[in-house]
Amino acid sequence: MQLLKVVAGAALAAVAAAGCAPVPQVVTLDPQPEVVERFTDTPKQVALRVVDRRPRDILGYRDKESEVTLTAQENLDATVHDAVAAGLTRRGFEVVSWDPDADRRLEVEVTDFDYVAERVTTGVGRQVFISVDLTATAQRGERRHTAEFSTNTSERVIIGPTRAKNERMVNDVLSRAVTRVVNEDALVRLLDSAP
Repeated sequence: MQLLKVVAGAALAAVAAAGCAPVPQVVTLDPQPEVVERFTDTPKQVALRVVDRRPRDILGYRDKESEVTLTAQENLDATVHDAVAAGLTRRGFEVVSWDPDADRRLEVEVTDFDYVAERVTTGVGRQVFISVDLTATAQRGERRHTAEFSTNTSERVIIGPTRAKNERMVNDVLSRAVTRVVNEDALVRLLDSAP
């Protein structure tokens, strides 16, 4: 019985240490925008470019005090590009390589991505905050439309969070951000408009 108490105590100590001493993590990005599909016989071509304008390359800090980072395996701009392209394709557009002189073009800037996991002041665990800011500029001939999209989430976790949990949270925020871009009415109307 005494041995069982010692083993249980050691297991609890390990769990508590895991919650208090995070290690760097690398997550896989795979945002999936939600889009109502639209089929057309003649999809309109849209030149697409995504630019990463964040002030830093990391996604954020699992523990800011000790500078324990959360990073992505993929380039964020390439990941957002692929997700926006998939969303536009399902909306009935044909995405083509970037051409600054294209008649229909969309430029998306990733202006910020912030991940912070902070120790809670009462109780155990961490409070995780994730936010992403995108700016999308659609242009059709001389007409232009710019919109900003801020998407965030917050969740309290007891342990970790684990790499799998971080991937789910990060991809959820990215998916919602890209969904907002490809479903924004004024942006889609401009790209779909006649000359």
